[in-house]
Amino acid sequence: MLSPKIIRVDVILFSLLFSSSESVFTNFAPTVNPPFSSLSFKELVFDTFEYTPFYFIRKKYYENGVKKLVNKLTHTDLLTTSVHLEKNGSITSIDSVSIKYAVSQDHMLNIYTTSGNYQLRKKLSDLENELAGYNFIRVHKSCLINYMHVRRFDAVSSEVIMKDGFRIKVGRSYKDTFKKGFVQYRRTM
Repeated sequence: MLSPKIIRVDVILFSLLFSSSESVFTNFAPTVNPPFSSLSFKELVFDTFEYTPFYFIRKKYYENGVKKLVNKLTHTDLLTTSVHLEKNGSITSIDSVSIKYAVSQDHMLNIYTTSGNYQLRKKLSDLENELAGYNFIRVHKSCLINYMHVRRFDAVSSEVIMKDGFRIKVGRSYKDTFKKGFVQYRRTM
């Protein structure tokens, strides 16, 4: 018999109602990073991107929006795994969602995370296989990225702009696969 899976999620819901066209998000900036927002003024939606909202619910479709949000939160939980890195005899465990990208250079693998960087002897292909199915894609023969940390793709320069501002060149042979995967990822998240 299967036991039910318990998922704990912390959610902050802001319902912003105001008549002024002035943005109120600056009041929240020092203390809050809301995972999603519910807004009355469509033109202010873009102001919230500075604080990385997870999802938006339009008040007009509130009930349906909450159902979609619960689905997305549940789906996101399933896309997480731990990566175990061995370096100098010690093993460090990293949550896959914290990995922004990994770059292979001179037989070393540099892994860049939200909490720091790691350098170790490991093949990029081994890490790629370990993270298969968890929103990672190779964009160059020496680079693997996490879709969760991509801000946008610049088609003119063929570069991925990460949320931290770092730019990564996408190889010609990886460009179409990346673009299709990125569009699919954005639709599901």
